[in-house]
Amino acid sequence: GGAGDDSQAGAPPKESVSGSGVSGDESEHEPFIVDPAKVKEMVKLLSSEDGAAINIILHNGNFLPCVMRYAANPTPSVVIFNQDKSRTVALNAIQELLTGPEKLKRIETKADITSDDRCCGLVLQATSHCIPLQFKEGRVREMFVHLFESEKNK
Repeated sequence: GGAGDDSQAGAPPKESVSGSGVSGDESEHEPFIVDPAKVKEMVKLLSSEDGAAINIILHNGNFLPCVMRYAANPTPSVVIFNQDKSRTVALNAIQELLTGPEKLKRIETKADITSDDRCCGLVLQATSHCIPLQFKEGRVREMFVHLFESEKNK
């Protein structure tokens, strides 16, 4: 009984028009468009001698100055250095990047980071532990998101 069902299988999906009141709301279902230029720039920055200066945001609201570098082998990873300690995080071991006010709100810290576009949280797959980071500028954080997404989509 297909009476009244006039949809053709070959018809293109209808474009959904988003209302004007929802600007800035990034839908979970929207595919992230990776910009290869940003990926390349981030890898170049992280591969430079100095790496990228970042802060790890501590639970008590303090900032721990660190350096982030990129390691291509054995898996594409970021290495976070702090004086004598280093921690390697494979990009494919990151479950989710928390960015934007809604997601940054989930990070437990006394620091006010929800409206800081330089911040993001690295949620690790194995433990669901979150490493909150602050980059020097929003542009660098954005490049990092592109780097992460480029690996995630491989």
